[in-house]
Amino acid sequence: MYYNDLLFKLIKDRFDDIVKKQKTNPIKLISNKISVPINDIGNYLSAYPSLLFYFFHSAFKNSNSTYLETININDKEILSFEGMFLGHALSPYDESLALLAELGSFMRVSENFNFSKNRKIMLAGTEWGKMNWVVKALKLQENLKSSENFRLKLYKLLDVDVIDQSIYEVDSPYDKNIAYKSIKDLSEDYEKFSKVVFGENYLNRKLTTIEKRTLLRHQTLESIIKGSKETFDVLHIKTIKDSIEKHINVIKKVIEKLGRIDKETFEYFLLQRFQQHKFKNFIKVGVKREMSFDEVFMNLDEKDDYSHKIGGLYYNDYYFSKENNTKLTIHPYYFPSGQLFISYPNPIEAQEKAILIFDDLNKIKTLIKDLDPEQVAVIMSDLLSFYHFAFSNNNDTKMKELLGKLPKGKEIVYSWESYTKDLPTYNKEIDLFAQSIFSSFTTFLKIPYYFFPFLIAYQEISEKDINSNVRGIYSEIIDLTLQQVIINTSAVSWTKA
Repeated sequence: MYYNDLLFKLIKDRFDDIVKKQKTNPIKLISNKISVPINDIGNYLSAYPSLLFYFFHSAFKNSNSTYLETININDKEILSFEGMFLGHALSPYDESLALLAELGSFMRVSENFNFSKNRKIMLAGTEWGKMNWVVKALKLQENLKSSENFRLKLYKLLDVDVIDQSIYEVDSPYDKNIAYKSIKDLSEDYEKFSKVVFGENYLNRKLTTIEKRTLLRHQTLESIIKGSKETFDVLHIKTIKDSIEKHINVIKKVIEKLGRIDKETFEYFLLQRFQQHKFKNFIKVGVKREMSFDEVFMNLDEKDDYSHKIGGLYYNDYYFSKENNTKLTIHPYYFPSGQLFISYPNPIEAQEKAILIFDDLNKIKTLIKDLDPEQVAVIMSDLLSFYHFAFSNNNDTKMKELLGKLPKGKEIVYSWESYTKDLPTYNKEIDLFAQSIFSSFTTFLKIPYYFFPFLIAYQEISEKDINSNVRGIYSEIIDLTLQQVIINTSAVSWTKA
């Protein structure tokens, strides 16, 4: 059976099953499940194939990499937003493959949503990056400039607008009193307040899980909220006494999300909040870690009467290995990070559990060969999109040769050639696919090239048989992509082990 026939058989069978057992409209069910407008379902499924496969097999449903969460999206159609942006920090260590995969996803989704003329990357510059607790813990602040140089070259390959944010250029359209000095002053008061309430022992270090729980339940916080403003005069803290509860909520969120109490960590948190004010009525895409911050930012903005609203699309981190069924996840925009950094705080050890941009083919094969099929599908789907938007204008004979070696390779190559011909052709084909995916004529549609890794994964899962030949070809595609990145950016490792 051709992949084209398989995909639309899966759609028909699943929809028939939903109608029979749940007696509901399948499209409405999907709309409610992922909290997006029903009129935009085709666009979302064309941009995020994982959403469609979420409904086909329990492995995709249970996977940590196939679920999309949203903020301020469910009642707003795509056309009502002005653009899309992605927030990135700098990496103190060599970049991981997850960075390229996320960029591929961002380019694909923004293109499918017709935001090609207004898609941006908000990059936290070197001074901002030095506040990151991982950077401080590893004492690799000096590497951030090399990371920034590489990133700017990488983003240029994609022809995407980059806003390289400086901590000294905070410009809130809602509050002209907000500037770096005001954030710095506020952060110093937060630290001073925390020192008095919690004690100096908790400052300037990573808090344990038990310590975070203890501080978040601290009775003094509740008594101060209920107490008088004179308390703050006694503490010699002027900045925060007029909105006590709001500021204590900020301190609690920093403890909860960042696990540190010091003025630089407070600055790091506040800078992201106010820098994002520049993206009013944009859709932000990012990992779910970003969602936990954005919900706090939006709540604070509402209390401050800022008319700041962004939509949000959030997905889970990538991972390249597991231990004891724990996924060693990585935040795409810096390495090491996520669960991987928690399990392996030494980056020399952590790098053995992930694919970095300077890794060789043998290491790539080792990590890819046993990885969950559903996670391999996410990585390869997004990586193919990265290659498309970064390099498809070049001679991609080698890419087509590798795709042709995959099962039913001619069908995959045909799709690749159709969708990567040029952007007008891509947009025409995608619009047709998105509008017709649920029609009775879908078997005549061209499946986008980035759907095929999911179809291959579906077969592996259904047959309970990982295809080692496919994993070998995927490893070569990854290696080809990394080599192209290194050549086109003149990249050199900035963290020799």
